[in-house]
Amino acid sequence: MTVRLIATDLDNTLLTSAKQVTERTFSAIHAAHSAGLVIVAATGRYLASLPQPLLAAEIDYGVISNGSLGYDFARREILFVELLDQATQALLVEVLSARFPGIIFGTGRGAGEIFYTDQSYIDMMLERERLHDRREFVFADVATIISEPTIKLIARHPSIHPDVLLSYLNNCGLGGFHASTSGAPFVEIAAAGVTKATGLARICEMLGIGQSEVIAVGDAKNDVEMLRWAGVGVAVENAVPEAGAAADFFIPPSDEDGLAQFIESLLGQLAS
Repeated sequence: MTVRLIATDLDNTLLTSAKQVTERTFSAIHAAHSAGLVIVAATGRYLASLPQPLLAAEIDYGVISNGSLGYDFARREILFVELLDQATQALLVEVLSARFPGIIFGTGRGAGEIFYTDQSYIDMMLERERLHDRREFVFADVATIISEPTIKLIARHPSIHPDVLLSYLNNCGLGGFHASTSGAPFVEIAAAGVTKATGLARICEMLGIGQSEVIAVGDAKNDVEMLRWAGVGVAVENAVPEAGAAADFFIPPSDEDGLAQFIESLLGQLAS
């Protein structure tokens, strides 16, 4: 195949379990960039939550918040935004609150640097979240949290696994949204039809790059559509089963520089 673009998930794919970019991965991305390949970071994170080491890598574009926002890193320019409307948020809050008492909601404003949520959200945060979180928290009631259209609505419960919440959302018969999980302890809800695949497709259309010229790499449920859409889908070995089933083949985990190994091998094949 002709390869023109590599799209990679961040957490547990490009980033190690310690949320770092290794020197080998930096070098592999640089080599791919020097070979003329476009590099896209495709993540569930907010723009403001991107890790600082990533900004030093030669990433060309971002598919942010599970496809809700497109970003040009070189120009520091937002390319597109897809928002979940207020009415759908209100309906989701009503239904989920009735079905799962104690559920908490949150949403980022702007680029996600300000996060509106209930104060009890802080008590639910894991140590690894506290370590890397740079957001400003604003505590508000639910009406305020959902008072504006949003890039994504977060739903989190202190004792119910996010996969249970996701299964309910996918089978409750409601429409107007797309829900997924990224390996974080909450469900992420975007506008209807919005996924990493749709965001990546929009960037490819802007660049004149065909679907068959794209390689996508990921590990979580929010990567499934992207892995299926790309010309070649690649999952890390410790990916969730859904991502593994959507991929064409596997690479080693991020803590073993799996992405770097893959890029090095790919560049070797392209050069031969």
